[in-house]
Amino acid sequence: MRSFFRKKLVIAVLVVVSVVVILGVLSAYSVGRASPVANAASFITSPFQKAFTWVAERVGKAISYVTEFDALKLENEQLKAELLEKDALIREAEKYRDENAKLRDLLNITRENEKYSMQMCDIIARSDGDFSRTFTINKGSSSGIEVGDTVIVSEGYVGTVCELGLNWANVQTVIDSGNSLGAQNVRTSESMICEGDFELMKKGRLKLSYVTLETSLFVGDEICTSGLGENVPQGIMIGEVAAISTSRDGYSKIAEITPAVNLEKLTVVFVITDFQKEG
Repeated sequence: MRSFFRKKLVIAVLVVVSVVVILGVLSAYSVGRASPVANAASFITSPFQKAFTWVAERVGKAISYVTEFDALKLENEQLKAELLEKDALIREAEKYRDENAKLRDLLNITRENEKYSMQMCDIIARSDGDFSRTFTINKGSSSGIEVGDTVIVSEGYVGTVCELGLNWANVQTVIDSGNSLGAQNVRTSESMICEGDFELMKKGRLKLSYVTLETSLFVGDEICTSGLGENVPQGIMIGEVAAISTSRDGYSKIAEITPAVNLEKLTVVFVITDFQKEG
């Protein structure tokens, strides 16, 4: 029995040695080619190498994405900070621009109206109802302002102070249905009455009344204050004739006037507290 196992062992050893020799010979004669052993090893390890490579690529991409995301986030925060800074600079510039505009208006209107004593006021509230067009300014009786004082800007007539407090005042605008003042045609110096009208107020206009049929009046004529009344200086521009019609009774003309001042865009006005009357 022992001899049988010995024979088996010898045979197995001879088989192994033979295989090794054959592989060695094949490897020696396969110049430039991988050996069978290498091929076998490669066959076994190849799937693992591919899996490792795939995982490494995915991990690399993930790390790259996270890094790029953090960089973009940082850049985004920096851009936000720069934008906020620029917005602050823009607001500051707008503030100085508005202040310069106010001072420029004050300088211009003071030069043009050296006979006026005026208070520069900010508009702090508006009340545009169905029957009135008024606004509130930030100065009142403590600044020498009185009810009836004329309110102007460099473009022309704005309205009249109609109500007063210590540090505020309400202004009835030129198109308000309750407003009325003496006017004249700049071209002919003919006198007439300029007053607010309920229907025209909705269009942002006012009207000329008491104009005779013989009065010379054309579309485009400029209308200014006539100086009638204690608180209204002469020669302040009111507006321009936009349309002319005949009154219902047929005895006079009625004209629509477009104000010289854009009332909707006003932020600053000037109240005439005193002036030298003509003559």
